[in-house]
Amino acid sequence: MATLTEEGDDETPFHVKLIGLFTIIGKIGLFFFVIQGTFMKKLSMGTHWIWSGDEAFDLLEYLDSCHNCCDFGS
Repeated sequence: MATLTEEGDDETPFHVKLIGLFTIIGKIGLFFFVIQGTFMKKLSMGTHWIWSGDEAFDLLEYLDSCHNCCDFGS
């Protein structure tokens, strides 16, 4: 343990793998959050089976803006 603090490297290989795992879980969770929110909005309007290109593009833009504002370590 003294070697880790002397070198200044606090991340173990296990810690790095956990960070990667949590990054993937966070991205999946964010994706389903956005999809569910959009789907529920369309469901309330009764148009959940009808998607225009503009709506799909808006969804992708929203997902991109959410990804850009969150730091996932990548």
